Amino acid sequence: MTGRLRALTGSFRARLILGYAVLVLLLAGVWAWSLYGPLTQSALDQQRSHLQTIAHVSAIALSETSASPVAEIRGLVEGTGLRATVVAADGTVLADSAQDPATMANHATRPEIAAALRDITGSDTRVSSTKGIEQMYVAVPSTLHGARHTQRVHIHAQRLTGELGWADSESQLVLTAALWHDIGRTNDGVEPDHGANGAARAVDLELTGGLAPGDADTVLFAIACHCLSDKFAKEEARRLAEPDRALRVLWLLKDADALDRVRLAPWEAADPGQLRHPQTAVLLPFATELYDTLR
Repeated sequence: MTGRLRALTGSFRARLILGYAVLVLLLAGVWAWSLYGPLTQSALDQQRSHLQTIAHVSAIALSETSASPVAEIRGLVEGTGLRATVVAADGTVLADSAQDPATMANHATRPEIAAALRDITGSDTRVSSTKGIEQMYVAVPSTLHGARHTQRVHIHAQRLTGELGWADSESQLVLTAALWHDIGRTNDGVEPDHGANGAARAVDLELTGGLAPGDADTVLFAIACHCLSDKFAKEEARRLAEPDRALRVLWLLKDADALDRVRLAPWEAADPGQLRHPQTAVLLPFATELYDTLR
């Protein structure tokens, strides 16, 4: 991971400060980045895009480690010229790669962090109180599977059902599954059971109460299997009264979810050869455009 960070930041002419707010007791946090040096607006926009990409890549690393925040962020930024700060949802600094967090002020009122805590990308340019020079800050939500991801997957599902000419009754099933597909998640790491947990949670919350029994089974199946292999899903579908219908809904949900892989990193975008509908590959440029608009 450090190698990827070096590759992405090697061409930067400015020194960068990286900050990450992790999920603390299931509370949402933010990534906060700072860029030194006066730059043109177009250069700032370009750097912001690079920094957001690096932030998401690093978020994956932090979500999949059991190491302490301090140890992990120091390892991530070692040799890169970056400084990392871990911030909780209440703005408390939990760890910093260059300073004792106990000596650092609460970050909750910083404009970019306040925005990111509302699940939107935030940015601000101001003079540093410690350095006395102008800095540009960008903050993006740390969660990879939050409300914005769900919104984008829902939009992709809408586009795909339209492109495929699905009837409204069928479209509503996949759109419903898209809204609930990640409600079983507890973190951004690898969670093979989050689909099954999400289906169970939908039942516990009585979300499917307004659906006909067969429709409810299809939606719950799609939620439970969207993160599992196609082979396993085909075997599980045999248990249902309408296996072909359930698989159609699942395949479209998987494609809609795959389109939003662009949020992870450019090299993590969906592989056209792994998609289940030719129309999905056509929407790959739109997926990038949507992510840039709805982060």
